[in-house]
Amino acid sequence: PVAFADAIRPLCESVKRISYIDVAEEALMALGRISRTAPSSVLRAGGLSAVLANLAFFPTRVQQMAMETAATLVSKVQLKGAPTVIESLPKLSELLERHVDTKVRSLAVKTFASATKVLAHDQAYVHAILHPGPGSPIVSRLLRIFSESIPHLQGTAGESRDGGAGAPA
Repeated sequence: PVAFADAIRPLCESVKRISYIDVAEEALMALGRISRTAPSSVLRAGGLSAVLANLAFFPTRVQQMAMETAATLVSKVQLKGAPTVIESLPKLSELLERHVDTKVRSLAVKTFASATKVLAHDQAYVHAILHPGPGSPIVSRLLRIFSESIPHLQGTAGESRDGGAGAPA
């Protein structure tokens, strides 16, 4: 892991400041490989924000790989890395709501679940997880996403709040 230390920051910068898309893709793949063996080094170097940056510029398969890396990083984070995770939550929330690829959305859910597991011990972090950015709380967003993706739940996500029957007849 120490051997990777000098390489991680330049890889992160290559992804954040895309000069050549193929170089940025290779840098993303390298960060993914390094994150499996040295996740804390990648997190400290800004790897989480790097893999989530500029996703729209990459092909879907590369976006999926970047999200797998993000999920790996967050699942391995320790409490001292919490601010890095908190800073990524608005981007993850955006991916949950707007990304068209179901695998990317699924990995965003997995990443949120990992963040919750790691950060649930601190009230301030719990609030940041539940309210990751502008708009509705994440729980409402997840319910809406799930109800949209599962046909027999469509229309039921908000009914229980309005006093309607929450289950189909």
